Amino acid sequence: MMELKILPEIEENLFPLQPEEFKFLEESILSEGVRDALIVWPKDGELILVDGHNRYRIAKEHNIPFEIKEKHFNDLDEVLEWVDFNQLGRRNLIDEQRSYVLGRLYRRRKRNVGRPAYVYTNTENFSVFSKNNSIANVIAKQSGVDERTVYNAADFANAVDKVKKIDPEAAGKILQGEVVGAITHLPKIVKKNPEILPKLSEKIKQTSVPRISDIVKNIRKEELKEQREKLLQTVEAIPKSDKYEILIGDMSVIQLDKKFDFIITDPPYPKEYLPLYEVLAKRSREWLKDDGLLIVMCGQSYVDQILQMMTKYISYYWTCAYLTPGQPTPLRQRQVNSSWKPVFVFGKESYSGKIFGDVFKSDIEDKSLHEWQQSVSGMLSVIRQFCLPGQSVLDPFCGTGTTGVAALTYECTFTGVEIDPKTAEIAGKRLKLIENDKTKI
Repeated sequence: MMELKILPEIEENLFPLQPEEFKFLEESILSEGVRDALIVWPKDGELILVDGHNRYRIAKEHNIPFEIKEKHFNDLDEVLEWVDFNQLGRRNLIDEQRSYVLGRLYRRRKRNVGRPAYVYTNTENFSVFSKNNSIANVIAKQSGVDERTVYNAADFANAVDKVKKIDPEAAGKILQGEVVGAITHLPKIVKKNPEILPKLSEKIKQTSVPRISDIVKNIRKEELKEQREKLLQTVEAIPKSDKYEILIGDMSVIQLDKKFDFIITDPPYPKEYLPLYEVLAKRSREWLKDDGLLIVMCGQSYVDQILQMMTKYISYYWTCAYLTPGQPTPLRQRQVNSSWKPVFVFGKESYSGKIFGDVFKSDIEDKSLHEWQQSVSGMLSVIRQFCLPGQSVLDPFCGTGTTGVAALTYECTFTGVEIDPKTAEIAGKRLKLIENDKTKI
């Protein structure tokens, strides 16, 4: 029987058949023989197999004759170009595999810029593609997709290859379509959070049909727990200075001995916490200076109830928008994908302080210390609009102290109230770290 040479460089660019697909092919060959000729590349006296690896192995095992068809290539890159376009023409490629092949084509051509590039066309001839078009544009026209799809595919292929270096098994699951959302989310993870790839790869292997967004959330929760434990190991008492203090207690009963220019806070959003908004409004009358403002971030789901409760005790002044980073947050109870949240301003109509803008923006999501945490950039965006350096800020739902970090960064003084002692200790630690070194934020 004719012997063909198998190059690993070619075979590793082919997607393996699923066991049931291989079995079906084997049964077909046993009953009908090898119907299609195997494609080979004659080089240096050898016949290198280009297409038909599964058919070749089955034929050899069962001593079944086969035909070959020779194709001539200048080098291995031309072979791989042909292989990729041949795969794109097959119906059984899933979306992940098709995207990966498109991305691989783009990256190979980028790598070979400056030398003639050849492509496999429907007429089965190789032809030089136009140099007047971008690489992505040419591949898009040849493949029947748009140019943006090619760029996205290149990002996806790059992301899969990074996973492959860490764990080939995890990359294999991705390319078999066993990881939900991989095409969309994996490139973003590689660009923004590449440090989580080892954990991500491990969890992909551990779960039967994982959703990549859920894996990332679980990783973040684990990191949050680790960071909390590590931080608490170094905190013996809550630090205090003339610039800030963190008080442990329930904001509904705690007593404060001074008044503040601003209350800037982000209470919890779930329905069971709605009564806290009414308590906040009532107590803000004790805590605010005569010309002070209460600035409250909230979710959209219960805005009508929040306004009704709060305006019983303090006057409504304005509504601002806080733009959230990343993909929209799905609010499935209302069938809405949300990209912002309201920030309500309460205070006297005679307010005569700083003129403020009413749109704030967070540059990046940061849940590293608490699942409800806001980013420093987002809270700093709020404080810059309202406050002047030296003014005082109170946050009755202090959490891990993000509002305080932003306040100190802007040279304001800060008082935080937090009901959970461990969370309060984290807030104190953060404020101590940045009090004299703002690079620590």
